[in-house]
Amino acid sequence: MNDGHDSTVDVAGNWSRTFLAPLLNNTAFTNKTLILLTFDENETYTIKNNIWALLLGDVIPSSLRGTTDNTFYTHYSALSTVEANWGLYHLGRGDVNTTYSNVFSFVANSTGYQNTQVPSSEIPYDNFTSSGYFDTSNPGPIPAVNTTPVGAGGRGILPVLKGAQGNAINPPPASSTTATASGSASGASASSSSSAALRQFSIGSGLPFIFLGVAFAIGFVI
Repeated sequence: MNDGHDSTVDVAGNWSRTFLAPLLNNTAFTNKTLILLTFDENETYTIKNNIWALLLGDVIPSSLRGTTDNTFYTHYSALSTVEANWGLYHLGRGDVNTTYSNVFSFVANSTGYQNTQVPSSEIPYDNFTSSGYFDTSNPGPIPAVNTTPVGAGGRGILPVLKGAQGNAINPPPASSTTATASGSASGASASSSSSAALRQFSIGSGLPFIFLGVAFAIGFVI
């Protein structure tokens, strides 16, 4: 994948064309496939983080091709859309925050999911870095999962995240931990919490980016 962070929009655009063009001409790849092409943020932090996104694939209804959808979506919408499409469990974090997790409208219409209409005045900036478990300069806990809601898939929390697995995990003290370039942690007193954090991180926070990375090339069933 290419995030374009250390280059230009032209470089990122050329890479995207080179990567996607052969796939879009491959009928085996495009069968029941949705591709999401988008960015993570804008460069101007004084304005709201309103980024461009494009949906491609044969699952897009013909009546919607070439149209614009002004529904408020975030990266969590990618995850909640997958959950809605296959009737999956939710992960108890941003995917059940109804302000952030609207389902792509053509999937919502097909599954009966009711999106939230977010007024322009209430759309968050979404352009700042919050504290995090792996951020040694601004440490913060991995939050506990929200086990109460029913997710976009019509189901509750992923069973493995019930109980202790879904508890908040505080970052280890800086004095007992050495952070590596890969974001892992070492230190005898921090090993147990780091192990739990890595399990939760791989289950919870990583999935939206995995789905974005593979561009939903996993066969929609609508």
